[in-house]
Amino acid sequence: MTFDYMATSAAVLYFLGAYLHYIHVATIFHLLEREDEMNPARARMHSIVWPWTVIKFILTDIFGSDDDD
Repeated sequence: MTFDYMATSAAVLYFLGAYLHYIHVATIFHLLEREDEMNPARARMHSIVWPWTVIKFILTDIFGSDDDD
């Protein structure tokens, strides 16, 4: 059995991305002085699926909001 460097690199980068996403969410709540409103479990869950969250943000920026205000 050989060590798969590419899979290990991808796993480490994904973990670091999830961690960085969580730190960014926590920082936003801190800067808004609304730490008590942050739901840590929800923030962790969104951080686990951070690529999907980032893609949604990008698509919203490109195509606009779906809200009919």
